[in-house]
Order: sequence, then structure tokens, then C-alpha cells
Amino acid sequence: MKLKLKLSILLFLIIILSYAGVQAGGLTFYETGTKAASLGGAFRGMADDWSACFWNPAGIAYLEHSELNLSAYVTSPRPTYIPEVKFDQYEVGFMNGNKWYPDDRNYLRPNFSAFLKLDKLKGFTPGIAFFVPYDVQYAWKVYESPPGFNNSVPLPNHDHQTDLIILDFHPTVAKEVIADKLSLGAGISIQYGDLLLRKLNLVPTDSLVPRPYDNFPMDSKFQGDGWGVGFNIGLLLKLTPKVKVGVTLRSPMNIELSGASDLQVFLPDNDSLANYVAEQSDYPDSLFRGGKLKTSTSDEMTLSLPADFGAGISYQHSEKLTFTFDLSFVNWSSLDELEANFGWKFPFAENSTSKVTLPLNWENVTRFSLGCEYQASEKVAFRGGYYFEPSPIPDKSLTPLFPDVGDKNGISLGICLHLSSFDLTYAYQYIGFKEREITNLTDINGDFRFDNLPGIYRMDSHASYFSLSYHF
Repeated sequence: MKLKLKLSILLFLIIILSYAGVQAGGLTFYETGTKAASLGGAFRGMADDWSACFWNPAGIAYLEHSELNLSAYVTSPRPTYIPEVKFDQYEVGFMNGNKWYPDDRNYLRPNFSAFLKLDKLKGFTPGIAFFVPYDVQYAWKVYESPPGFNNSVPLPNHDHQTDLIILDFHPTVAKEVIADKLSLGAGISIQYGDLLLRKLNLVPTDSLVPRPYDNFPMDSKFQGDGWGVGFNIGLLLKLTPKVKVGVTLRSPMNIELSGASDLQVFLPDNDSLANYVAEQSDYPDSLFRGGKLKTSTSDEMTLSLPADFGAGISYQHSEKLTFTFDLSFVNWSSLDELEANFGWKFPFAENSTSKVTLPLNWENVTRFSLGCEYQASEKVAFRGGYYFEPSPIPDKSLTPLFPDVGDKNGISLGICLHLSSFDLTYAYQYIGFKEREITNLTDINGDFRFDNLPGIYRMDSHASYFSLSYHF
């Protein structure tokens, strides 16, 4: 195929991918690449299809053909949350004791990818891949104003909402530095991120204000997009004809988001209290006559994505049977906090700030994965995998915004049909999460706003992967 035609196909895929990203949604604990998913993510020591650009870029040195890949991921995450949020055993508006689900629980994710292998350039093999490494979309309604608050303006349809998508454009190059023994690879990760983050906070008022008016619901929302650049490197070593070892490093990534922050404070409607507060303090009586206060300002936010280090082994037991094993360390502690600046303070100034900070304080985790591939014939391969990964989110910052509720156990099964220049692949993955119960409210940074939501969190997830690859 001529270079001009290859580049035309590549440009077409870029346009399609931009459209596909708009449709994606849901919290996805899925792997990049259907084959890697069917092996439970134990792919660094194998790295023998286009997704090597993500898992171990050194693997593309051994690929013989270019690839175009069309995938559809149908995922069904099943998070539930039973709130138990009280201030000193006092109800504050969270709908405690009831099981709540996010709005939508089934998602179809079209995904397009390409590995473009040009003629070898002085021993180097270049390639390009496109994938979606992060994709989160949850919208919850778990709060309503407590009885007697009487705010005259309805609250938003969602009080906790996360809508995040990251697109990764990934040029990669690899070289076999020792014939049939050792290859090295590196990729540049050019990422576009789009984030909507919404959280309801309860703003404490003043000691002279009685319950249920001692906390005003404040809806804070940030929406923005931006770009970031990072890299990944890897090596693939053939220890013996049957054993390969892969080692990889992915750099941290800062995506600088530009957009707007919006804030709404919903006010109670009580004429008697309005008159009393006006007499006893300098606060305006309008704070207790219904309606809402609102402001909007341009804002910026830095989204810090983690570095990770991984190693994997593949062992070809026979011509038909191969085993894989991966171990990876993810530096989630880099995602320390998210902050929005509204440029405006709530009138109860002693407990107010113009910034709304969402402390995350996530923790580093280590994940291990096991995989197995059985080549039943020249045309059919069966695969299976398992992985275990702890949740990086501590009790003190867990909310429905990111319901990675507990330690995860993932089980995968897959099949691949080889049809001349085409591969038709299917994988199914189930992920079970350990239930978590949180009993105490936490204010991590002392800003008079709690940073977690007590209650019972449960989740499991089902995913089906369909992939059609064309080799040329």
C-alpha cells in the first residue's frame, strides 16, 4: 500500500475518533485492546498487536503488518450507594437508608485504533495508535433539602456528577537492537481531556441560625478541556525461544484544563427568620427569603494522571499454549486534589472561601494479572485472564463521584477467529468489587466542608468487547 493511501486512512481515523469520543461514557475499568482484555491485562510480556503501543511499545518491532482496528465495548457498571450522612446524628438532607443508582447504567463505547507500519527506517519501526485510557460518566441524585428548609428554587437534577474522557494520540517507534533477542520502544502520549465535575456541598452558616437552616446547599460545577503530553518506554527481551520479558514505564501526565466554574447557593424562605437575622447581625435578610445566589467565572484546573511501572512475562509452554503474567505499580498519589476558583465568597465569611477544593489523597496501588492463550487451530484461539487491583481511594475521600469502591477481582474470557487478513475477536470481562462501608464524615483540609460521603458502597461490572482487525 502506498504511503499516500496509508496517510489518508490515518487522517480518516483521526476524524472518526474525534466523533467517537463524544459518545463514550461511564466508568470503565477496561483494558486497551480486546486481546489484552481477554488476558486480564497480562500483556506486557506478549505485546504482539497494535495495543503494544499502550502496553509495551517495544513489541511493535516484531509486528509484520500494519493494523486497522474497529472495536465496540458494551459495559454495564453496577454501582450502588446507600447514604448514611448525618451531622451529630442530625439529618441534613441526604436521602439516607435508600439504595441509589446513577442515572444510566449501560454504555456503548465505539473505539477506533490504528497501527501504521511504514517501511523500516534504519532498523526503526514506527507506528501510531489511538485509544481512550480514561472514560468516566456518573450522575447521581442523593440529596434533597431537609423538611422545613423551604427553598423556593428547585435543586439541580444531579448533585454529584463526573463526566471525564481522555483521548490519546500515540505515535510510537521501536527498534530491535539485538537480533531476535532484544527490542526497545518509546511512545509520545498526546492527550486531550474533557471534564465536567459537579458536587453538592453543605455550607455552614452561623450559630444564631437554627436548624434546618444551619447548612445551605451549594452546587459547585467545573467544566473545561485541555491538552497534556507525556511518554512511555519499554523493552522486550527474549530470554529463551519460549520466554519473553517486558518492562515498561509510563510518565505522569498533567492535563491543563481551561473552562468555567459555576456556583449556586440555594436559600431558604422564612420571613420571620429573615427579620430576626437582620436584627441580630450584619447579614442581609435576603439570605432567608428564597431564591439562590449564583456566580460564574472562567477558571483553570490541572488534572494530574499517574505514572506507572510494569513488568510482564510470557511463557510459550507449547506451540498451542502460552501463559502470561504482569505486575504493575500505579502512582495514584499524584492525583492529590482538584480545585475550582469562583472568585466570590459566601456571605458567612468566617467559614467561606472563594475556592472549592476537592481533596482526593489517592493512594498508590500494585496490580497483578494472569493470562492464558490456547491456539486450538490455525484459525481459532481461546483466551482467559484474571487480575487483582486494590482501590486507590481512601475512606476519607470516597464519594459517588469516583465509585472505585473497593479491591477489584477481574475475570476474562475471549475467543479470536483468524480469517485471512482479518481477526474477529470477542472478550467478556466481569469485575467484582469488595463492598465498603464508611461511618465517619471527614474534612481533610479544614475548609468546613466534608470530603467524603458515609454509607455503603457496592459495585460490580460486566463488559463485552468486540473487535475487528485488518492486517495489511
